[in-house]
Amino acid sequence: MPTSTRDENWITPQPTRPRWTAAGVVEAPVEQVWEALLAINPYLSVDDRQAIEKESGPLRFTANVGYARIVLEVDKQRHSITDQGEWWYRGTQSVEPHQRGSLLVYRVYNIAPAASRWLVPFVVRNFDAVTRERLQQTLRTLGERLHCRTTLVSGHTSA
Repeated sequence: MPTSTRDENWITPQPTRPRWTAAGVVEAPVEQVWEALLAINPYLSVDDRQAIEKESGPLRFTANVGYARIVLEVDKQRHSITDQGEWWYRGTQSVEPHQRGSLLVYRVYNIAPAASRWLVPFVVRNFDAVTRERLQQTLRTLGERLHCRTTLVSGHTSA
């Protein structure tokens, strides 16, 4: 079980373009999908979720998972959860309005320092497939939890 603490420092500035993107439709209202997405996030503790419920602006947390440290930023107003590892990874899941309910967009950024950024595609193979599979698993879980249909949207691939 990860442990989590409030974190006032965000490690790396947000890059302008994601390296990988995938999206899916959840046939439920944005607020329901947002609440369910918070509930299934493995890095957020009960205390974190209570803090998110009370606060309106972005909140930052640190979760320790084994030897890894994950920094999270949860923005309730934007319906987005960003988690960042220590070397290259930053992933953002956001819930946006869609004609059939909600669009869940998963964006992955390469935040490695400039000197080693070029190494990521060689070290991290098949990340397009991994990104889609992670999103598909999240969509399945949300669909089961909310008792609604979910669909992976084609046309959202690597940038």
